[in-house]
Amino acid sequence: MKFIKIFTSDIHNGIFKKCYLLILPAIMTVFICISCIARIHAYTNINDIPDFTYSVADMWLFVYGGMAQYTPTASEPFQFPAIWSAILALSSLLVLNYPTKDMLGIGSHIIVSSGSRRKWWFSKILWCTLFTILYHLVIFVVILISGIISHADLTLAIDSQLQHHIHELKPYIPLMNVSHIPVSAIFLPVLISILFNLIQLTLQLFIKPSYSFLCICIIMISSAYLMTPFLPYNYAIPLRYNWIYENGFKYVYGYPAVALIVTMVILFGLYRFKNFDIIKKEDT
Repeated sequence: MKFIKIFTSDIHNGIFKKCYLLILPAIMTVFICISCIARIHAYTNINDIPDFTYSVADMWLFVYGGMAQYTPTASEPFQFPAIWSAILALSSLLVLNYPTKDMLGIGSHIIVSSGSRRKWWFSKILWCTLFTILYHLVIFVVILISGIISHADLTLAIDSQLQHHIHELKPYIPLMNVSHIPVSAIFLPVLISILFNLIQLTLQLFIKPSYSFLCICIIMISSAYLMTPFLPYNYAIPLRYNWIYENGFKYVYGYPAVALIVTMVILFGLYRFKNFDIIKKEDT
């Protein structure tokens, strides 16, 4: 019962009172969708396709697609995927400060009254997960509404040649001629976003929130630069999945990887928090 009260408090203070923050991803996605539609129209004009049809899946892949594998060469400098990084970085930024402020404020009294740090920690885990899901749900809804307004097909069908154009991929980058996005591929970037927000939450038990956010951004940049499953943000880059990229990796491996890492992060964070000196943290 005490856990329910703690979680209810997190819902009230960390979501209801912070719901205005979800306006930011909505506004950002509107501008991204406008850019996407403009590129689609440019593609139809260049190829003289007056009756060209596209789908909300094409728009989703523009928002979440990221970039194909980067091969370092002297003639081609690294171009960071701005849209993809903005979507994921903003998610981490919006969940950055509430847990620490709660722990040093009313949360410390709740921990004392409940007598259980474990309940406080698991409540924050659920809060962080729920807020991240709502964040991406807002983005999904904006994409859907933008698709309806622009008369896009409400299907998971995609056009590989269109994706090649709107992502401004190099001619030698092989995108396979696929017909649709697998449903399982849509949810993986959201799960990776949840994973790294939980990692960030755990890091705050060791370092300042700003430093934990910086660590997440460094991993993000490294993942964009290097295509390897050992940098988990790669699992949040659909253009590198083997269903569309000829040299891509099996994205389905991302699901057990997320489950394993999330479990480790939660348990490690719980162990750390049980030995965490809140009073000393308040003085710093």
